[in-house]
Amino acid sequence: MPRRRPEEAEQTRRTILRIAGQMCAQSGYDQLSLEDVATAASVTRGAVYHHFENKKGLFLEIVRSELDAMGAQILAAAEVAPTRWDALVAGCREFLRKSQQRGYQQLILTDAPAVLGIATWNELDYRYTTRSLVEILQELKSDNAIAVSDPEASAEALSGAMNQLSRWVAAGGSEDSAIGTLLMLLDSFRR
Repeated sequence: MPRRRPEEAEQTRRTILRIAGQMCAQSGYDQLSLEDVATAASVTRGAVYHHFENKKGLFLEIVRSELDAMGAQILAAAEVAPTRWDALVAGCREFLRKSQQRGYQQLILTDAPAVLGIATWNELDYRYTTRSLVEILQELKSDNAIAVSDPEASAEALSGAMNQLSRWVAAGGSEDSAIGTLLMLLDSFRR
């Protein structure tokens, strides 16, 4: 059998990751079957194991991919804002908007902490989303625009609040109320 070129191998990896991500988002980690992933991706089960050590390793990559996409969307929303403060608000609003998607709720807020463990989930959440909050809060503090003593602690509190507001809206709470609460919380940081 001829060897696959690196581009083909990477395309196969991306296809497996995309399909497995869709399956997890739809049905949850517990329902994910690597055999079903292989069938849906039109590859062998061996190809799945070639790219991912096991089901948990595949899921870790799905979570990283989803959080990376979330981080990119937050930054894109923030980059077009006219001021740093507006960037913070836009990024937080984008998180609340995006995190309402059923797949995000299932993958990131339900399955990831349970499957990967809270320590790994916290590390990933920090790397892909909370760190950008820390950075903008540090900039706003340097500008003397906010009255927080510790931007990192404030970012952790804000991240936790947004994750919980996201869960609350997904359970039937009002998105308008969640955004209003978020804006009130953000305003409490201002000088």
